[in-house]
Amino acid sequence: MIGVAGLERWREHADGTARTLNAAAPHFIRLRTFVPRPGTPWHDRWREGRLTLLSAHEALRETRRMIEKLEGPSRLLSDHISNFLDVNGRLPEDKSAMLEQIDRALEWPRERFRPPTERLVGMGL
Repeated sequence: MIGVAGLERWREHADGTARTLNAAAPHFIRLRTFVPRPGTPWHDRWREGRLTLLSAHEALRETRRMIEKLEGPSRLLSDHISNFLDVNGRLPEDKSAMLEQIDRALEWPRERFRPPTERLVGMGL
C-alpha cells in the first residue's frame, strides 16, 4: 500500500514491502495508494499531523523504489483509482519499462495527476 508510512518513512516502507514480496514470491501484486478512512487510527494520525500523505510525485518515488527492488517472477498491476499512475507489467521482464514510465511521469506537473489524496478521504476507497 503506497504511502501508508507517510512522507516520514516512505523509503523504509518501499524497501520493506519489496523485501516481503520477494520473500513471499506472489504470482500477482496489485498496488493501491493509501487513503485514510474516517474512524480509524490512521485517519486520526493524519488529522493530528503525525502522518503526512504523499503527493503524486512522492507516491511515484515510493512506487519506483519498490519496483526497482522487486525480483519476481510476478505480475504487477497498479490500476486502482487511488493510484496516481497506472503501472503494469511482468517482473522481471518489464521492470525497466515500468521504471521508465514512472521516470517520465515524475517530470509531469502536479496538475496532470488526480486530485491530492486528501480529497479522496471519506469516499470509501
